[in-house]
Parts: sequence; C-alpha cells; structure tokens
Amino acid sequence: MIRSFLKICLIFTTLIASAASNGDGVAAIINGEAVTFFDILSYNRFNESQLVRKYSGKELEKKIVESRQRAVKEFIDQKIMLNEFKEKEYQIPRFIIEERIDKVIRQQAGGDRDAFKKQLKKQDISWSEYREQLTDRIAVNMMLSQFVYNNITVDDSEIREYVKAHKEELTKPGQRNLALLLLLKSGKYADKLDETAKEIVTKMQEGASFADLVKEYSEGPFKDKDGNMGWIEDKNVREECQEEVFALEKDEVSKPMTLEEGHIALFKLIDKKAPVSDPNDPQIKAYAERVLRKQKEDKTYEEYLKKLRTKNIIKDFTSE
Repeated sequence: MIRSFLKICLIFTTLIASAASNGDGVAAIINGEAVTFFDILSYNRFNESQLVRKYSGKELEKKIVESRQRAVKEFIDQKIMLNEFKEKEYQIPRFIIEERIDKVIRQQAGGDRDAFKKQLKKQDISWSEYREQLTDRIAVNMMLSQFVYNNITVDDSEIREYVKAHKEELTKPGQRNLALLLLLKSGKYADKLDETAKEIVTKMQEGASFADLVKEYSEGPFKDKDGNMGWIEDKNVREECQEEVFALEKDEVSKPMTLEEGHIALFKLIDKKAPVSDPNDPQIKAYAERVLRKQKEDKTYEEYLKKLRTKNIIKDFTSE
C-alpha cells in the first residue's frame, strides 16, 4: 500500500511543480478558498489505488493523469453544490446521518464501531473528519436527487423512437448452448478415428448418454463439464458445422463431423435462443430506457452545474 501511494505521488511530482507558479501546488480556487493538489490526491486516492493495480509504466501515468483531471472537476462540482446546500440553509435530519454511518460500519467493520474508528486512524482520518466527509456526501446526493435525478422521465414514445433508430444495434443474435465430444486427429484414437466415431454413435443408439460418452472418449477442452461449451452466438459456430448444428433440435446429437483440422466432432444441442428484434421485447425496452435516462441525467447535470458555476468565482489552474 505504501509503495503504491509513493508511486502515485512520484507520478504527480511534475504536475505539482508546474502548478507551483499558480499558487504553490494549488489546483483551483473556489470563492477565495484554495483547493490543493493534496486535496485532490486525498479525494481521488481510492480510484488511483485501483489504477495502480491494473496498469504500469507510461500507461499508468496516462490513466492517473486522466483520473486526476476528472477528479478536479468532480471536486469543484461537489464544492459548489455544498455551497448551494448551505446557502439554501437545507438541513440533513440527524437520523439519516446516523443510519448511513451505521450502514458503513456494518459493511466495513461488521458493526464494530471501535474497530471502524481504528481503520480510520490507520488512514490518518479522525472520527470528526469522517463524519463531516460523510455528511457532505449526503448533502451532495440530496442536491443531485432534487435537482437532477428526480426530474428525469422517459416516456414510451421516446423508447420507441430510440429502438427504431438503433434497431440493428439492439437486435440480439441467436444463441445455442452446445456440448462437444471431440476426437483429435493425432490423439488417442488417431489410428482408428472413423471407427471410434462409429462406435460412439452405436453406443448412443443403444442408450448411452452423451455426457457419459464425453467422459469416456472426448479429448476436447470441455470434458470435465460433460462437454458443455456454454452459450455460443450463431455467428460464432464454425462454418463447416453450421448446417448440421443449426438443424438440431433440443437434446439431439449431430452426426460425426470432420473439422478443417482433421479432428472429428459431435455436438449436442442443450438449448437455444432465437434472435430477438422485437421492439416490444422487455429487455430491449429496458436497455433503451437506461440509455435515454443516462443521457438525460448527464445533460441535466451539466445544465445544473453550469447554473451553479455562474454563482461562484472559480479558478481552475489545471485546465489552463
């Protein structure tokens, strides 16, 4: 953890140095109050720690720079929403704060308040600081709910228009859940490949289950799953197998097929899903509604913050 934190700090040494001429490491000024790079680093600590786990080198530097640029904007946005909250003299009922604190403690410390306070101490966060941070987050969420999210509606006509305009994108391809029994060209049955395939067919005709035959004969990658390959889109079924596979009904097994590489394969159709292009399909309508709602939320958020920004004096040195 310490090594990751130091890595992040080193990455931003040059950024902080370049900002020094604008105010000794000051990232922004809001109504005369300085927002330092340390404030942004603290605010964005969790996001950056996740990036350190996923990336390295130049790519890590690029990702963290992008993350910090977003963090500066988010930090400023939250600050001016808090200013609006205080200016309007809104209040948060004490029980809401206590309920949120109790929920966090249950999730992160099994309900042990003392243990949770020790966790905060390790992060150099006092109980009063944490309570203030949590209260600020609740206030911001209240503002967003009242002035952004609660004002969003998506009606059926909008959904229909979206589905019509994105019909090709929203069409869900057909899928098949297949099981595979594979005999390798150069495998265990190389000297008697065709004979073994016929032997398998004979055993199935005599009542042997496909799963048992997979266990006995298959040299494929899904042997330990009774050959089950999972769901496969129709377009991903091998071309030389499509005619035979697409003709299968549920629980039917194909005849032995010689693949391009010389292997022999038998497929069993476990289940299938037809393509979906019906604009009234519930899943398609739900997806369209989510997309439209997100678009409206983003637009309403920007309009709301644009209005708030005109009421505050903001100097963002990172955007210069």
